Amino acid sequence: MQPPPPDTGAAAPAGNETGPRGLKDREKKALAEGLQDAEEEARLRRPSRRKGRSRTFDSDSGEESAAEALAAAQRRKTTSKLRKIKLLMLGDIGVGKTSLMTRWTENRFHANLISTAGVDFTTRELTIKDQTLQVQIWDTAGQERFHVITHSYYRGCNGIMLIYDPQSAEDSSMGRLEYWLSSIKKHASRTVQVAMVCNKIDVLDDADVKGNKSVVAGQTLSKKDGIPLFLTSAKTSRGVEEAFTSLVESIMSSNAHPPSFTDSSSNLSPKGKALGRPKGCSPYCAIS
Repeated sequence: MQPPPPDTGAAAPAGNETGPRGLKDREKKALAEGLQDAEEEARLRRPSRRKGRSRTFDSDSGEESAAEALAAAQRRKTTSKLRKIKLLMLGDIGVGKTSLMTRWTENRFHANLISTAGVDFTTRELTIKDQTLQVQIWDTAGQERFHVITHSYYRGCNGIMLIYDPQSAEDSSMGRLEYWLSSIKKHASRTVQVAMVCNKIDVLDDADVKGNKSVVAGQTLSKKDGIPLFLTSAKTSRGVEEAFTSLVESIMSSNAHPPSFTDSSSNLSPKGKALGRPKGCSPYCAIS
């Protein structure tokens, strides 16, 4: 399993990291695709208005039962060449979500990136245990005004990477991590796999990492909720490959199908642990 080829010196894009801007074509496409997926799932889950029938959805050929629709979707999934894994990047503005995504998919680092407006995405193929996967990484905006938009992307994803910055104060880091975890529990699939990532670790000396208050805050939540914590640097690439690959591997181990097609009667995956459950399980977490 090799990362993409190293950067050959491409120039960094201009712009202010936090400056306002319009949506790029790729971001508009990502927004449209994500909303379409959310609408399709809502339609599959919508109860029928007819008496004596369970969930149905309207198709061009007429009404089909939800079971038939899901079975057809599974058949299409089985016949596709590559299995798709969807990862969602969450975290406050400026923590390095886009930089992590760019490092993992392109092995590049740009010091001056324009902050994401809405949602952006990219893909990378990854081979695990002789199975080639298409990993889609959805990069969300950290600004509060975009959170309502990004909520629609939660349920359709297989894994969530929750990123934060070690330069934040301890109480701020803990509060923001708890905010995001609460949002995940409210909007994401029951079987979604979650990993916490403390990015920009390069700003700390090795001797300071262990005592850093934000790192300690992440470790506290990691132990409490059974969520793995990774220390990364998009700038130096430290820990980036391990964080993404481990999250994908946990998805592969815990789910036979994407969240849309899993049995939602159980909120505990084979390699996961639901928040608030007894300790002692594997660190990968299925949020309930």
